[in-house]
Amino acid sequence: MGTEIWTALSGVAVSGLTAFGSVWVAKAGRRTAEQEQRENFSTFTKALNEELARVKADLVEQKEESVRQRRQIGDLDATVNYLRRRVGVLVSYIRKAGMEAPAPEEMPDRVRTYLDHIDV
Repeated sequence: MGTEIWTALSGVAVSGLTAFGSVWVAKAGRRTAEQEQRENFSTFTKALNEELARVKADLVEQKEESVRQRRQIGDLDATVNYLRRRVGVLVSYIRKAGMEAPAPEEMPDRVRTYLDHIDV
């Protein structure tokens, strides 16, 4: 009977240690709340950095387009000013020659704000 008790007690002890070890390994394998938050934060940070990179690329593209449009507006302004001066010179020349310049076609309102002060 002595051997059987030792065998039973050792079986109980081994089972207890195995159960304790299983619980400890299961608990150690779980992620802590801090680890979950850290991973969520790094995922959020990564997504935010990608979005910032996209926004920066869009901003650079918009600035380039803005520079191109400003240059084009400046060129168009110079063209309109040249044409205004040229038309003024031609009208003056025609009137000095004793003729009358042909009647202009109706001026659109959008154009009138820029050319209203010119005698055409």
